[in-house]
Amino acid sequence: MKCWTWPPPRRGKTVYLIIASSIMSVEETLELKTMKAGAIARIASIYRVDKVVVYRDKWSSAKDHRILRLVLEYALTPPHLRKRLIPLRPELRAVGYLPPLRLPGHDLPDKPVKGLVMEGIVESCNSRECRVYLGRYGVGGLPAGEYRVGQRVIVEIIDPETLQLRDASGTNIYLGFKVDATSSLDRYLRRLRKRGFLIVGTSRKGECIGPDHLDKVARHDRIALVFGGPRGDVRKDADPKLYHMVVNAIPFQGTRTVRSEEAISATLAIINAYEGIKRLYNL
Repeated sequence: MKCWTWPPPRRGKTVYLIIASSIMSVEETLELKTMKAGAIARIASIYRVDKVVVYRDKWSSAKDHRILRLVLEYALTPPHLRKRLIPLRPELRAVGYLPPLRLPGHDLPDKPVKGLVMEGIVESCNSRECRVYLGRYGVGGLPAGEYRVGQRVIVEIIDPETLQLRDASGTNIYLGFKVDATSSLDRYLRRLRKRGFLIVGTSRKGECIGPDHLDKVARHDRIALVFGGPRGDVRKDADPKLYHMVVNAIPFQGTRTVRSEEAISATLAIINAYEGIKRLYNL
């Protein structure tokens, strides 16, 4: 039974990954901090997360909070647009250590091909057409619409020879996650609950994850997974009543500690596998 396809489709639900920026505090150098952020970007992309939200807990420094957010945004930006969109900053000095995400909009062929979906930047518009920068492919033409100069747009190449484009913002192809940041986890979770999100906290002191927890996650269309810092606990970073459940996704761990990126990967892997099995085998 086929369970791999390229380009990858979007999930049938919305998944937010919410992480404490103090996860960066255990790394001493900018290089190590950058590699940790890169690992999180890879994990979020592999499991088709829609948004990564960085929050400040009491162990977060303003510097680490800024580094994590900026490196995630850099990693997510398609390579052909980075020089146009991202200015040089001291926090990004070590981005050469980042692993490539190889998302559909990042891993482009040498030449444009019909049907290719990618991201571009609007350079100019008139009453008929907008000109869109496409990196090494050059500038394509997009029928005029409600676009503004400098806007990032998702387009599909209709004619590779003339670089005629169409708007592909409604594509079902997964092109990566968005990045957000907040100084208050409590306030952010309250907003998500009002929008109907299932709030799932993670902690080694949480309940061992089981079928009942996974069934609840599988049934919900909007999920927020919250991961605390190395010295904290999600139930202390926000009102514990805001969580619908707090689970331990690595029962009987074999090491004294589990790194944040390891916990994120383990949790998303369990949820992804459970939902995939139910869908593939009609369970």
